[in-house]
Amino acid sequence: MRCVFLIVLIAAAAPAGQDTLKQVESRALELRSRGDAAGSLAEWEKAEKLAPKSANIQDQIGFLLAVLNRQQEAIGRFETSIALDAKFAPAHYHLGVACWLAGNRERAVRELQAAMKLDPGNRDYHLYLGKAFNSIGLDRQNSGDLAGALDIYRQAVEADPSNLDARNNLGFMLVNTGHPEEGVGQFRKILDAD
Repeated sequence: MRCVFLIVLIAAAAPAGQDTLKQVESRALELRSRGDAAGSLAEWEKAEKLAPKSANIQDQIGFLLAVLNRQQEAIGRFETSIALDAKFAPAHYHLGVACWLAGNRERAVRELQAAMKLDPGNRDYHLYLGKAFNSIGLDRQNSGDLAGALDIYRQAVEADPSNLDARNNLGFMLVNTGHPEEGVGQFRKILDAD
């Protein structure tokens, strides 16, 4: 009886001649792995018709739109993904990267921080947030805002302790703002890592 029920469910899930969601997603991932962004996008758009409320599908579509240099559409898809599931870390990460590339640094940092908070074990989230903070720190340093730069470099190192450029900039800023011992401590950590 149980087998008959499962067969009925499977038949109901995919009408004759129509692929299942799993089949469409599998094809989309295969095309993406082969570097066919346009083909993969077409498959994800088919998947969207089968599961319009999927945060993952919206994020996948957004990622491919970004790859195809359709940035504003990509941002819209990442926002839709987050609206469907506010705890979906990949969409926050991708939105953060897209906002960074679009020049919206403030929003980028917020989204990257959200991704890192939701999935603290994801190394990519730490790396990109650390790079973003380091870049902002350099801007503040170059504009003469040494206190602001110092604060941002601390955040860069906190986000990604392995970012030696950020750690070096933090050490340099500490020395130049009257904290030489703490600065030398940062330089020692660089030497230990190197």
